[in-house]
Amino acid sequence: MGRSGLAPNRFSDRDVPAFAPLPDVPGFVPSGDPVLDESRISEHIRRHGTEGDATRLTEVVKTRAEAREVREELAEQQAVRVEAGAKVVVTHTAALRRMVDELGKMGNIYIVGE
Repeated sequence: MGRSGLAPNRFSDRDVPAFAPLPDVPGFVPSGDPVLDESRISEHIRRHGTEGDATRLTEVVKTRAEAREVREELAEQQAVRVEAGAKVVVTHTAALRRMVDELGKMGNIYIVGE
């Protein structure tokens, strides 16, 4: 936590699980879209693949699902921190505005930068 008491709004690379690549299956050409390719390779294996291909795909899909869950949890934590950070900024901005207003009432005080 920083001096503000807020947790940093970032994660190290090791906190974010890798998104497992699809297995190499003869005759399957990936499009580059992970979700679409997962669906397409499943159909391709059903029609042309082996039991080993199906087993490898099942393992990859399970690993990807686990990675998605962790990534969703990290995104939720990040959203909470963003909201907390926004509240701190609003609170500090309001306090600064009040201080500037009070200084302005004192007269002959100049705020550098304005």
